[in-house]
Amino acid sequence: MAIGVAGGPWAAFAAQTLLTMGEVAEGDMSLKQGAFQVGMNLATTGLTFGVGSYFQGSAGELLKTQLTSTAGSTLLSGVDLSPHGVLSYDTKRMTDDKTWLNAGKSFAINYAAASAGGLQEGIRRQHLRAATPPPHSLPFQQ
Repeated sequence: MAIGVAGGPWAAFAAQTLLTMGEVAEGDMSLKQGAFQVGMNLATTGLTFGVGSYFQGSAGELLKTQLTSTAGSTLLSGVDLSPHGVLSYDTKRMTDDKTWLNAGKSFAINYAAASAGGLQEGIRRQHLRAATPPPHSLPFQQ
């Protein structure tokens, strides 16, 4: 999670892929399951990145991005690969209130973290502007 916040969605994808590769290498996960997991992570990361790019510069950009990413990720979480290699979709899970309650919690946490990061960046930029004198006040300029 910290890598995703610090490095963005592709850094989180790379970290998750490395962890999955480790599980496959140790025999804790089959190669097919590992490939499926990497594919699902890629779909989720692509969704997050794509949605962020789509809403960039629009009013409520952060809110729209977080809502769409959370809903999309939750819907993708219903896709499952059986031990026999059969893809299925867990419709029961998608109609369970707990699934969407957890999605709401995830949205709230991610939105708050992203908002705090944006606020922190804004404060940092304001301090830089305040600490930089206007060009006409520099002693070497006439």
